[in-house]
Amino acid sequence: MALKINPNSAECHFNVAHAFMDKGSKMEALPHFQEVVKLDTNNVEALFELAEIYNEQGKTNKAKETY
Repeated sequence: MALKINPNSAECHFNVAHAFMDKGSKMEALPHFQEVVKLDTNNVEALFELAEIYNEQGKTNKAKETY
């Protein structure tokens, strides 16, 4: 609901991403972490989570860039 009200909120995307992570749905969390980083390039936790997902996908170069 919060994303419908404010789709450009890094905090909302971050919270949604973590909700998906808590459910074990990393692939559903991925676009939300990507949006967080797009909206807030200094969000270290989102960058780390994003890099971890890339690493698990075998995208090691993209993971290294993100770390």
